[in-house]
Formats: sequence, structure tokens, C-alpha cells
Amino acid sequence: MVLGSGYKFALALIEELTKHAESDVDVLRLTDPRPDPLRCMQTIVQSIGFCTDGLDLKDLQQVMSMFLAYQRTHHRRTILYVESAHEASAWTLETLDQLIARETNRRNGLFVLLAGDRTLERVLRRPGFPALHTNSDFRVRLSAFELGETREHIHRFVEADGRGEISEVIEFDAITRVHDISEGVPDTINQLIDKCLMNSSETPISPSLVEYAAAQLRLPYATDEFGLQCDAAVSSGWLQVRLGDERVTRREFNVERMIIGRSAHCDIRLYAPTISREHAMLLNLQGNAKVVDLGSTNGTFVDGHRIDTFQLDGPATIRVGDYAISYLTELQ
Repeated sequence: MVLGSGYKFALALIEELTKHAESDVDVLRLTDPRPDPLRCMQTIVQSIGFCTDGLDLKDLQQVMSMFLAYQRTHHRRTILYVESAHEASAWTLETLDQLIARETNRRNGLFVLLAGDRTLERVLRRPGFPALHTNSDFRVRLSAFELGETREHIHRFVEADGRGEISEVIEFDAITRVHDISEGVPDTINQLIDKCLMNSSETPISPSLVEYAAAQLRLPYATDEFGLQCDAAVSSGWLQVRLGDERVTRREFNVERMIIGRSAHCDIRLYAPTISREHAMLLNLQGNAKVVDLGSTNGTFVDGHRIDTFQLDGPATIRVGDYAISYLTELQ
């Protein structure tokens, strides 16, 4: 059984399935499918209730065979439940393949339940695991949401969180951006909205705030409009911050991105009530600079014009609150 999109929901579904398993069914769990064969078999055998101290891989496989033979003799069935199967190492896949091959020949009543994200389909097609590939024919796919379903899901999320009306919490265009980035996967939608709400109490959430949350979560998404996945290795210039006539700080812009705001985790922290917690973001796209407003209350301005996103092709003055940030292509 393969469960794809909406991975946490898949786990919840399996929890319910195993919770209501009949009394003649034993459930074994493999929660981390990445270790070597020895640790993999140790985990499986320990879930049976056996001590694995001093047992090598061959011993552990023998214990498992004896357990399954006992189950068959006493007309009991076994579910081996593998979490995060899409992350399974080659060693683990080989172990599962051997267990499934033995089950095919001996009929011990073993049912292997694999749960993973959509990449699990590719994992099961890897060469070298014939039993796993041949016998993974019963699959349940949890489909991703359509845009309307994403909107309804966010509405329920916001309502459950006690945030009020959805229109007061997130902009319509931001919902569309959440859907595009998450590809309609419920888990990712939850992650994005939760991160947006954590980042800023200032609502409604804008598309730029969604982009920022996606960058923090290192989520892959189709468009690189904001260039958040670029590895910036080139300095794009210098940033000089002033408050009135006083120079506050000067920094080389040689990192992938900088967050401007009054929150403690901001790269350029500015103290003023007119500045939002996460006010704006500066992006360095391999030497090319861009500034993005993060849904701030009082706005971000470049050379006197309020902007949402602006490409910095040359020297410019970025204003946030009472602070002026001079973007310089050459140090002056």
C-alpha cells in the first residue's frame, strides 16, 4: 500500500487502521528506514518484543522467520508498517525485498505497509528489488487538493486556530500562491500557513510573506520569481543604513538573502514602531540584487516609490520607516 500526497494525513490514516486491527493481527513498526540492514532488522525484531543484544544480521533474520512461522501456525497475521518509506536506504529496501520474497513463497500472513510521499512511486521502481516491485500493486493515493479545496482547507485551519475570518488573515492572491507552492499537498499547506502566522502577527498574509515562509522551509516550487533557491556566491554590492544624518551600519551584501525588520532574528535589525517585525527582504541572485516587501504595514520604498518587488540594477535608496538603506554597487 502506497500513500502519497498529504503524508501526515497518510500517517493518521494508518494509525486508525492499525488501532482497529483485529486481535489476531500484530503490528510491527519501522519508523526510520534509513539505517543499515543490521539496525533495520534490530528495529523490526525489537518491535516483536525480542532482545537483540549480541545478535548478528543472520540471527535476526532467523528470529524473524521463526516469528512469522509461529504466526502462520497459530493463524495470526502480521503487518510490517514502514514510515517515510520514500527515504528508505538501499539496505532497507533489500531487507524488505527479502521479507516479501519469503512471504510470497511461504504465505506466513505478512502484510508490508509502506507510507511515503509521492516520490515513493519512483523508489519502488528502482532495479534490484523484484519482490518489492512485483507485490506493491495495492496502492492508495491521497490526491492533492484543487485550488478550491486548498482555500477551504486554509479556512478550516484559520478557524481552528481562532484567527477569525479568512479574509482578515490571508489575501486571496496569497492563497493561490500557497496552493502553487504546496502543489495542493495538505501537509505543505499547513507548514506554510503555520510559518506565515509565526513570522508575523500583521495580517493579512501577503504573497510575499508566503514566498518568505517557503524559503525558510526550503520548499521546492515551480517558479523562481524571487530566486530564493539560488546559492549566491557573488557579492552584489554594499548596504549602508542611515537614520537621519547618522550612519547606523554598513554591510557587504554577499549572502543569499537578508531580512530587514525589528524582530530579533532579522539580519538587519531596526528599532522603530513604524517598522514591521519582518519588513522587507533583500535577495542576492548570483550578483543581482532584488528587494521584496514582506507585507509590511507601512510599506517599503525605493527611490520614493512604494514597491512590492523591485530589481536593483544600480545604486538606490531603500526606505523602511524612518531608516534609509543605501544600496551601493561600489563602496564609497
